[in-house]
Amino acid sequence: MKEPIAIIGSACHFPGGADSPGKLWGLLESQKDVLRENSRKELNLNSFYHPDGTHHGTTNVPGKSYLLEDGHQNFDALFFNINPMEALAMDPQQKLLLETTYEAFERAGYTLEQMQNSSTSVFVGVMTSDFHDMQARDLETINRWHATGTAPTMLSNRISYCFNLKGPSLTINTACSSSLVALHQAVQSLRNGESSMAIVGGVNLLLDPGTFISESKIHMLSPTSRCRMWDQDADGYARGEGCAVVILKSLTHALADGDVIDAIVRETLVSSDGRSAGITMPDAEAQTKLIKQTYLNAGLDPIRDRCQYFECHGTGTQAGDPVEAQAIHQAFFADKPITGEYKDTKMHVGSIKTVIGHLEGCAGLAGVLKAVSCINHETITANLHFNTLNSKIAPFYTHLNVPTRNIPWPKVEGTSPLRASVNSFGFGGANAHAIIESAEAYVSGSDRKFSNEHSKDSFAIAKPFLISANSRPSLIATIERLARYVESNPSLQLNDLAWCLATKRSALCFKICLTADSPPKSSRGIKASNMEINGQLGTLTRRSRSEQLKVLGIFTGQGAQWATMGRKLILSCQLFANSIERCECALALLPDGPSWSLRTELMADKESSRLSESTFSQPLTTAIEIAIVDLLSAIGIELDGVIGHSSGEIAAAYAAGVISAEHAIQIAYYRGLHVGSPHWYGYKE
Repeated sequence: MKEPIAIIGSACHFPGGADSPGKLWGLLESQKDVLRENSRKELNLNSFYHPDGTHHGTTNVPGKSYLLEDGHQNFDALFFNINPMEALAMDPQQKLLLETTYEAFERAGYTLEQMQNSSTSVFVGVMTSDFHDMQARDLETINRWHATGTAPTMLSNRISYCFNLKGPSLTINTACSSSLVALHQAVQSLRNGESSMAIVGGVNLLLDPGTFISESKIHMLSPTSRCRMWDQDADGYARGEGCAVVILKSLTHALADGDVIDAIVRETLVSSDGRSAGITMPDAEAQTKLIKQTYLNAGLDPIRDRCQYFECHGTGTQAGDPVEAQAIHQAFFADKPITGEYKDTKMHVGSIKTVIGHLEGCAGLAGVLKAVSCINHETITANLHFNTLNSKIAPFYTHLNVPTRNIPWPKVEGTSPLRASVNSFGFGGANAHAIIESAEAYVSGSDRKFSNEHSKDSFAIAKPFLISANSRPSLIATIERLARYVESNPSLQLNDLAWCLATKRSALCFKICLTADSPPKSSRGIKASNMEINGQLGTLTRRSRSEQLKVLGIFTGQGAQWATMGRKLILSCQLFANSIERCECALALLPDGPSWSLRTELMADKESSRLSESTFSQPLTTAIEIAIVDLLSAIGIELDGVIGHSSGEIAAAYAAGVISAEHAIQIAYYRGLHVGSPHWYGYKE
């Protein structure tokens, strides 16, 4: 079997406010149609409307499309080290890809520093270049950076440049199958050793009426602005815009690196229709052969091992839908009779295009993200705009089903994975197919999560939450999103959140750190921090990414101690408790060691505590400081310098590696013993 490929991170910006994989699932689950009126001046479709799509210079598509809610006007050029003047000349598709790629890094748990100089490949699928077409209409006013701002090659190359990635970098245009072809190229790049990690992107923005006009001429677009997959009233496809990025690794490397695995890309394959009935006409035989061969290449039998769900290209065209239905039937069912064990077998089919429109160059990846979401939630979501089956599809529909409501994922036998096929074809004949599977069949459930051994919130311990951004407004927005996330997830493990923020996010210029020991407190603390920042009252740390951070350890003597200090850490953190126990054992070796216990004294309440007495305070504070040094070391924080006062000098010497923990606690014990003795002051009883 060929090496399976792991999807370890993803990000998206889709219509309907689906600007994350989680929100995408919410949209799919809600069965909501997100078509909306166009309000952009540059895409003034109503001015070009004519009921006859072949009329010169017009389109029969009304002023509605599947558009991004947040538009494309906002872009933090300085975050990506881009000159603001150069940014003005950049295709908004480049900007959206950069932002979505960074979000995919975050979701995969990789910082900017980790990505630097890595052999990461980039493959981007795109179909249109509206921004270039718009700028080229007035060549006398084009920007100085027009060439690098609008060339399609820069869609992939800009990602490699900004994040300093050294693997292959390709932009692919096979029309509507572009991003699924890009996925195939990424899989091949990982398997043949060209790259250790791969970024696959797809993007489509509707900025200009030109494509609407040209595609209306050949009756590709729906005058009702709907993708009615396999429906009798299907009248063309509805254009949509969006961006998606997935991060890939070979399964072997993903497991070795402890990555979260969202799903498995089992196999991919591409082909061409060749000479079909017309250059824009799909071919059933070519698609059937592609689907079968993809399964055979994966070591699967197309009949016995067929998928439980098939994500169709499903544009809603009278030319494409019947051909795809025929190909699916021939690939999975034509070789077997419709009686016996296959009589009641149904394969569910659908298309994300009925929900968010046809994203053209990004359509293939949109289908992949839907398949991954449905697999992970074990639910097949409803297909919208399906009322009456197209009569041309009826001969191939015996074993197929278009669900019009959300249904549970069909049960699978034994350890077989949940499996989905994703199909895509371009209007010039470039076909692509991918097999997506659940990760459980390849890894245990625990292996799919971040390896954080201190993830249990059994005891209420204040945890540090590090939040950073590249600017003050961005920091405020990040804090707001984090507060909403904490509020909406009451069962959230705060240790996991603190750990991810500290180790799986890039530390950017503006930073703030807060602590909390429960979700309500953390939410209130996050909101309070945001109010302070908005009111110019917060203390923000700003540091360049290139500036090396150094840590100074300051160790105090007596005077700062209080009753029950360290109690929560002893109860909740085994490493901390073990350090205190080690100090106990060292004191037990002394011939005149204490008759009392470090742990007992630290656990004592205020009424019975003897911390105010030097005999106890000196070894107890030293034991606490030794345990804190051990804890910091365990989580990777090393001190670059230390200073100490009084008994704190002992712990500072331990932190510097001058003495051992055993010697440190013994020195502190004798110091406390004699400081607390009347002989210390030069008189006898």
